[in-house]
Amino acid sequence: MKFKTINTIICSATMSVVTVSAIFLAEIIGIANELFRLPYLLVVAVIYAAMLLSAFLLAFRQIRRNPLRSLLTVLGIVIGVAAVITMVTVGNGATEAVKEQIESFGSNQLMLRKGQRMGPGGAAGAPSFKLEDVEALEDQIAGVLSLVSESYLSKTLIWKSSV
Repeated sequence: MKFKTINTIICSATMSVVTVSAIFLAEIIGIANELFRLPYLLVVAVIYAAMLLSAFLLAFRQIRRNPLRSLLTVLGIVIGVAAVITMVTVGNGATEAVKEQIESFGSNQLMLRKGQRMGPGGAAGAPSFKLEDVEALEDQIAGVLSLVSESYLSKTLIWKSSV
């Protein structure tokens, strides 16, 4: 009678893809231990192997029943993986291009200039670097031997004129 019970429990576990509860596992382990004197981990491994086999069989059955859906799923996965690989490759290429541009300035110098800030409201001049910015760069970037700051100012000068 006990053998029939464990056989029924294991068969129902292999037919179901639902996770086995702790109480159900404890019952299976108890019955297996009484009948066969099997170790706990071996019984748990057999149950999970049976559930995994059941899940694979169910998956293969569904693939056979819906070939077009399966083909479209595989196609979507292939396109997604190809897109990720392409984006990573483009990102690495852009990184290398920027690195090459920086190296073209020279091996030991880098020039920072204010640029144009683009955003809502049109283009506006970016704020100039301040002395605090220069000091922060010197303190926070390793390997900087020296920094030189320059300031440009453009004004119109009128001399000897009656305005």
